[in-house]
Amino acid sequence: MHKMQSTTLKSTSIAPISNGQFPQQLRRKAVAFEGLIGVGKTTLTQAVQKANANDVSVYGEQINQEFLKMFYKDPAKYGWALQWGQLQLRLHQLELVKRDKSIMRKPPMQLGMWDRSLIGDYCFALWNYLSGSITEDEIRVYEKELEQKNSQSTFHSLFANVDIFLFLDDEPANCRLRVNARGNEAEKDIPIEYYNGLDHVHFYLFQRLLSSSRVGVLHFGQYNSAECVVNYLAKLLELPQHTAQDVCNIKYETPAQINEDYSKLYAKQNNVLDCTYMHVSFDKNIMRLTPESVGVVQNHHDDIPFYENAYRRLVYYWISRGATVSFF
Repeated sequence: MHKMQSTTLKSTSIAPISNGQFPQQLRRKAVAFEGLIGVGKTTLTQAVQKANANDVSVYGEQINQEFLKMFYKDPAKYGWALQWGQLQLRLHQLELVKRDKSIMRKPPMQLGMWDRSLIGDYCFALWNYLSGSITEDEIRVYEKELEQKNSQSTFHSLFANVDIFLFLDDEPANCRLRVNARGNEAEKDIPIEYYNGLDHVHFYLFQRLLSSSRVGVLHFGQYNSAECVVNYLAKLLELPQHTAQDVCNIKYETPAQINEDYSKLYAKQNNVLDCTYMHVSFDKNIMRLTPESVGVVQNHHDDIPFYENAYRRLVYYWISRGATVSFF
């Protein structure tokens, strides 16, 4: 398993930008906002753009709502068409990212934000394959297109033009409640199993990203201010240095340890531990789920691990706290 790393913030609170200026660290940078349906990506990117109209552009989600409704009613019939169309859109947006980082579309535009990138769309394609909505031949064509179009490794070098992958984390059940509340006819009947499946695949690909990309995590409640999010992104690019006396080690070896701290997290006791900087390690062989139990019906990715919800949430939590996370 790859070692998971993240840059470090001192606490869960994110201080506002002190001088009111758009951070120079974000000049000609691209940030991909990732996470489940209903976690708040579109709301957040729009809020950041509105607050920084002269500095921010958004590469947004573009999908026909009638077709999306058809997909959710019959994923096996429409899954491949949906995923292939979204892939072509994201490949086009990647070219826009490359161009805008080089010459910028609207000087002095500084930050490009991607409301779900190629990696996020691949999460959907992979889960639709694992759950049987698209075939093995189709997922192989999809993955081949990713690699051929970019002449890079799917998981590592493909996203060299994205400076930060920012994962917005919340419970799948909470995301589903939010989606149902917003009244979108196309999304109102999505089953909770679909959210859980997507969460499993996000967690798997998130680990792969951490071995080669700069990744941040914001827990729900940490990203309720556009100004704070911009400041968080700037801090992620600072790469702070740490000394030996800063380090506090935590090791999770049993499900009981994880469940205890997860129960504190779920109860909003966000100070599970208060330490300037932490190295947190997880036993990668505990709290594993069988593929069948999460709804997998086919899988040519034999290395995909599936973990209980408490395990996934606690990993995300510690990275949002600025910890370096690894597996043993």
